[in-house]
Amino acid sequence: MAAAILVVESDLALLGEIEAILRRAGHDVVVATDGALAINKALAAPPQLIVTATEMPLLDGFKLCQLLRTNPLTRDVPFVFLTSRETTAADLGKYLRPADEFLKKPLREEEFLTRVGAILGRGRAARPAADDQQRLLGTLTEITLMDLLQVLRMNRRSGLLELELEGRRGTLFLSEGEVIDAEVGRFRGEKAFYRTLEWEGGKFEFRPQPVGVRQLIRRPGENLILEGLRQLDEVRRLRATLDPPGTRLELLRRYEGPPERLRPATREVLKLLEYFTSLDDILNQSPLLDLELCTTLQALVDRRILAVAAVAEARGEAAAARPLLSLEEALKLSYELGVGREEGQRSWSGKVLLVADTGRLLRRFLEGLSRLKEFTIDAAAVFGHGDEVPYGPVGTLQVLEGTELVLYALPGAAPYRPLWESLASGAVGGIALARSFPPLPPFAATSDAVLRLPFLVAGPGLRPAAEGTMHAGEAPKVRWAVAGYEEGDEAAHLGAFRAFFSLILQK
Repeated sequence: MAAAILVVESDLALLGEIEAILRRAGHDVVVATDGALAINKALAAPPQLIVTATEMPLLDGFKLCQLLRTNPLTRDVPFVFLTSRETTAADLGKYLRPADEFLKKPLREEEFLTRVGAILGRGRAARPAADDQQRLLGTLTEITLMDLLQVLRMNRRSGLLELELEGRRGTLFLSEGEVIDAEVGRFRGEKAFYRTLEWEGGKFEFRPQPVGVRQLIRRPGENLILEGLRQLDEVRRLRATLDPPGTRLELLRRYEGPPERLRPATREVLKLLEYFTSLDDILNQSPLLDLELCTTLQALVDRRILAVAAVAEARGEAAAARPLLSLEEALKLSYELGVGREEGQRSWSGKVLLVADTGRLLRRFLEGLSRLKEFTIDAAAVFGHGDEVPYGPVGTLQVLEGTELVLYALPGAAPYRPLWESLASGAVGGIALARSFPPLPPFAATSDAVLRLPFLVAGPGLRPAAEGTMHAGEAPKVRWAVAGYEEGDEAAHLGAFRAFFSLILQK
């Protein structure tokens, strides 16, 4: 059956070869020679499958996938990655989907078409069955989740078990009665499954159907449940010492040695502690099992690297306690985000482009914002990039109930201009993080001349340009401002962020 497929490859010869193979197989093919062009084409007409090279200039295949998976139109489109590397799944992290495939170059036509056919076939098989007689509906007060799983296991049932409790949703994927994967929020695999064991009550629906996902859970049913219950008991025990009421986690000293000397769990926990001070935040930001995270935190406490301290007002916290926007400002921003939306729509979101010269500059700025109660940082998106700037969402600001702004990080070098233009749709403005001013950073100049977005230039020690220091014709035409701060001064970081909102709310 013909499918709409987008092929992204900077090697023109290979691009032509792949296009010809797919067209001979009867598929409708759209091609793009770079990631920025691919974003425009995918959002204009979402394909059923994307075939992309992983190694491309400017925007590689993994970053392309990350960006498209943050958009509701394309977040469920499966990918085939063409790579010359041996192991690549880890590069996608939380953006990996069970349907994604990896193929090593050079391509073998028969294998390539087999993989493409399998992915498209799984997508068709995953549609709900027309016959609903085998569906199961009920509440988990009538039957416990453990008993329900036992029934499905005894009957060797395959399908999706969907759970819901007070707005939380989870899906268990069963094959021949065994749980082979689970999804709760951003988590997959055993961590997601163990989270469902904590739920008390709620409702369930089992839909029998073929399950086209990779097996991420390999423990057999009874062992899986027993191990989950054991881990939950251990987490509750450790929580009593790590998270008593009225306390927070406080890092007493930083690790200065080579990161490779640390266990992966220790390395991740120390990074998270730079942004978060509550146990729940740390557990909810990491894909590692909750028990492994709690055990690591307790070890750091025992070694006096970490302390469970009483909550006290620290530098910057008084500024963070004050709402970022007044009620009048929040209502005004919510109204502007809702203009032109469908009648009856009650939730709106916008985008703030956060364009940085370096990854360190971005991380320090986000650290300053992480104290805001309205702001939620996606630490996993920021970690592991060294001094490179990550692509995509790095945090969300809750303006009002039903209204949010997503901070979208992008590199600040001039060659990334096509990417800024591709992702500017829906943006209310931009922040250019730079170490010097003037001249205008490349993104600020593009925001002024091309995107016509208001922008803030912010960075350590920056000051507004003195009269005569900007060349003739260089003064921006759109609303703009400059805000400086000292690194480590959280109140000043928040002041710069407030300056941005004052700027975009001006008439």
